[in-house]
Amino acid sequence: MRRWFKLLIRNSFFQVGLGIFVVMILGGLILRTLETGKITEGENPFWWAIVTMTTVGYGDFAPSTPEGRIFAVLVMFAGISFTAMFTAVISSIFVAKRIREEKGLEKVNVNDHIILCGWNRNADKVIDSIQYLSEKSGKDLVLINDLDEEEIARLKTRYRDIHLHFVAGDYTNEKILEKASLSEAETVVIIPNELNDSAQNPDEKTILATLTIKGLEPNIRLIAYLYSRDNLTHIRSEEHTSELQSHSFISYAVFCLTKKK
Repeated sequence: MRRWFKLLIRNSFFQVGLGIFVVMILGGLILRTLETGKITEGENPFWWAIVTMTTVGYGDFAPSTPEGRIFAVLVMFAGISFTAMFTAVISSIFVAKRIREEKGLEKVNVNDHIILCGWNRNADKVIDSIQYLSEKSGKDLVLINDLDEEEIARLKTRYRDIHLHFVAGDYTNEKILEKASLSEAETVVIIPNELNDSAQNPDEKTILATLTIKGLEPNIRLIAYLYSRDNLTHIRSEEHTSELQSHSFISYAVFCLTKKK
């Protein structure tokens, strides 16, 4: 309970809302001591306070004494300040979300998309092929790797005929795969990763990612590229996979389940 209360106190929406409420109550109470007549009756002073704070100015009530008018100016400035703060809070939420998306930290909400795991010097060729095959239909492509923001921005500029999304992290991690909406994906392509994996055999990570993805979504179409043909036996399924040597990549591909059921 105490933790929830601390979180509530730190919430920007709560702080701004509380400020508006306090100014409305104090404004109404103080106005009653400065004015007379209809404006001080019932809930009228509080209605006047909130209308004045938002600078709507319906004109149904207005202070008539000099003291009341000076106080009204103070309420107006307080209202403008809180309104600006409220707008800033909302804007900051959208800006923060945009920044997180650019850094690949947000969940990608798409479906029937392609997920490309890993990155190497041939990744551009894979994206070129996807863009060509999509025939300008605006196919969604989600990249999972550790590229920097500048490189992702370059790719988005280059590939305008597809909708490019980015999730940063390890594609063998289930939470990262969930961020890429694995359960809604049409196809997953895994290529040997050459980013920050110099000490690890790229095929080992490809095999681990393949087993992880097939464990989460057994019926998904999956294409895994391997450097060594000897590693095909680790992920090949007798019933649902076939293999293909790709001369352009100098590697081997294993296609797991040709379509999603």
